[in-house]
Amino acid sequence: MRSIAADLRVSRSTLYRRFCVFLDNIPAAPPPSPADCLLLDGFWLRGGQPEVVLIASQKGEVLSFAFAAAESRKAWGDFIAMLPPPRLVVTDGHPALLHAVAAQWAHIPRQRCLRHISEEVRKKLWGRRDNAGRELEELREDLFAVRNKQQRQRWLARFARWQKRHAEVLEERVARTDRIGRVYHRYAHPRLRAARAHLRNALPVMFCYLSRPGAAHTTNHLEGGINSGLRELLHTHRGLSRRRQKALIAHFLLSKCEQKNNTK
Repeated sequence: MRSIAADLRVSRSTLYRRFCVFLDNIPAAPPPSPADCLLLDGFWLRGGQPEVVLIASQKGEVLSFAFAAAESRKAWGDFIAMLPPPRLVVTDGHPALLHAVAAQWAHIPRQRCLRHISEEVRKKLWGRRDNAGRELEELREDLFAVRNKQQRQRWLARFARWQKRHAEVLEERVARTDRIGRVYHRYAHPRLRAARAHLRNALPVMFCYLSRPGAAHTTNHLEGGINSGLRELLHTHRGLSRRRQKALIAHFLLSKCEQKNNTK
């Protein structure tokens, strides 16, 4: 600030007062424009009372945003109700967001972010070195290589063969004894079963992007181009009050909206 003030030939306190005009007023999001492939995600603010900014974007360009106390069904539902219906929605799999999207746009295809699916499966498979774990790890990695419907069918066939080939391992149980001496049986490989269940549950919304040429299959544009910028911004300006944090975030997101408008 001292350097900028010197360039402008004003005092640092004068420059600070000029900045306060922006930091003391939280600008509203512009009216959202239609999107072909809509990415939805929430970014949590740091410190103090929990609060989140809900963001709608397309290819790294912000379409709209709103602040909420939590990523609840109502908060997402109210936010989504303000947006024009897209042709495809991409989400990270947050339950409240999925419920709100299904309630508001039941007829619109919903794509789960492949990166989030992949990361969840990777966590569940961490440390496994047996054949079943290695083969499922290969299937997880090959998710991102699916680019057309033929490749999708081959991936699904491989997954079906994997389930059949390792059915005994997946159903294997071991005896355990509780504190009072009662014997019970539990699955021997719960994390492997959890990884399979995660893929199974995601199958209906895993490859929707194939029916929309050029559509995104991850939220990377939002995570990398917007959320990472917000994290860096809040870290650089750490110590701001919650109201000024929100003003800073709103101005940053508005700049992403303006970039979109300027490219038209």
